[in-house]
Amino acid sequence: MCINTHTHTDIKRNRKTKIYIKCSLFTINIIRPYYLQME
Repeated sequence: MCINTHTHTDIKRNRKTKIYIKCSLFTINIIRPYYLQME
C-alpha cells in the first residue's frame, strides 16, 4: 500500500519521501498501460 502521509519530523519526512517516490514510480508503471489503452 502506498499512502501519502505528512510527518512532522524531518527524519521521518526524509524517509517517507524516499518511500513515496518509490510508490509513485510503482503506481505510474501500473497506471500507464491503462492510460495508454484509453487514448
